[in-house]
Amino acid sequence: KYDGIFLGRLHPTKGIFELIDIWKNVVRDQKNAKLAIIGGGTDDIVSSLKKRILQSNLQSNIELLGFIEDSDKVYSILKSGKVFLDPEHENGWSLVTCEAMACKLPVVAYNIQIFGTAFKQGFITVPLHNTNKYAEAVLRLLKNNEERLQLAKKAYAEVSKFDWKQTS
Repeated sequence: KYDGIFLGRLHPTKGIFELIDIWKNVVRDQKNAKLAIIGGGTDDIVSSLKKRILQSNLQSNIELLGFIEDSDKVYSILKSGKVFLDPEHENGWSLVTCEAMACKLPVVAYNIQIFGTAFKQGFITVPLHNTNKYAEAVLRLLKNNEERLQLAKKAYAEVSKFDWKQTS
């Protein structure tokens, strides 16, 4: 159902405003590409995000789904996607990235410390704040099913090491 999915708190450090620029570049090439944004934020941030979507004429390409309390519904949406977008700017272990990888979604992210330390495979990284390179990586996966599926398998294998029995 979705070409791309973002899940997380709607906050500038999570890269949500850059997400609009990234998706605008994706849509230039793939006119019908759909992005789901799952998560809540302050009224100001949500309003600003909606305004940027309208200004970029992406209202038919981006669905703001808000905070979804039902974890089964979130899981279903993740399983309906092709690529997980994690444009976070800060270092830190990402539970939502782990959840996306468990749903066999390859990840595109900025090259921050977590990618290469906590996660070793199942993702593509691009230079921080480079929305053009980010969009190119997303498009590469959307256009190349074989590469996307191989990366998804690696993501799933990678996240399996976070199984509670192995972690404890």
